[in-house]
Amino acid sequence: GMTIGKYRDSLRIAAAKEMLESGYFSVTEIALQLGYCDVYHFSKIFKHYVGVSPSNWINNKQIL
Repeated sequence: GMTIGKYRDSLRIAAAKEMLESGYFSVTEIALQLGYCDVYHFSKIFKHYVGVSPSNWINNKQIL
């Protein structure tokens, strides 16, 4: 029950979370590797789906 675009975004966000958790990639590297045109667009999409920016998300995960 979702569009192809939303499905693609959900897959990208799941991959981004794994890459952020690994600690091996910067937010910029993740954005480019997942096919986003720039880090600002990636951060906007990530925040839309997750509720926080990629940097805040990983910082919150490290606190737990």
